[in-house]
Amino acid sequence: MPFDEYQWVERAQVLSFDEIERLARLFVAQGANQIRLTGGEPLVRRELAKLVAQLRKIPGLDNLSLTTNGALLAEQAQGLKAAGLDRINVSLDTIQPDRFRKITQRGELQPVLDGLNAAKAVGMAPIKINAVVIRGFNDDELIDLVAFGREHGFEMRFIEYMDVGNASGWTPDKTFSKKEMLDVIHSRFPVREVGRASGSAPADRGDP
Repeated sequence: MPFDEYQWVERAQVLSFDEIERLARLFVAQGANQIRLTGGEPLVRRELAKLVAQLRKIPGLDNLSLTTNGALLAEQAQGLKAAGLDRINVSLDTIQPDRFRKITQRGELQPVLDGLNAAKAVGMAPIKINAVVIRGFNDDELIDLVAFGREHGFEMRFIEYMDVGNASGWTPDKTFSKKEMLDVIHSRFPVREVGRASGSAPADRGDP
């Protein structure tokens, strides 16, 4: 979030848990069977586990997941799992503490790592890590991130750096392409394309 000027939504305009549940029921009635809670950062929403419990009771909802930056996950993982959260995606672009501080400007890496471990300990699965790869910033961490995921049983998902209306200072020279990512990863961990016909994963690890 920007630190200087930001137009916050009035509290009265934010959907209540009951309103979110009503919308979810309408979507499920139309055939949706998966819901993901995103943000902003959903874990800053007070008593989020109550919303998870409300959504989990919806007949026909097969999968309930959450995307988070992980900073508050360690203290909430148990409650979220108990309420019925199936799985999580954690946004994590680096496992180097100094780089993490540079990205977040105010955050520390260790609470995110603690959150990942807490989610694993309470049985959330799969646990996916989303990493945006930026040329000249973290493209040298591809192998380390894959090794980190393999060591802990997390699924790594690498994302090309994209233009989002100049909000992120995007320029074409910062883009590290999918092909480049696969070439780097393949040099250490053989990968092959899968999932194009029926799955969602663009690539998977082949036999060592």
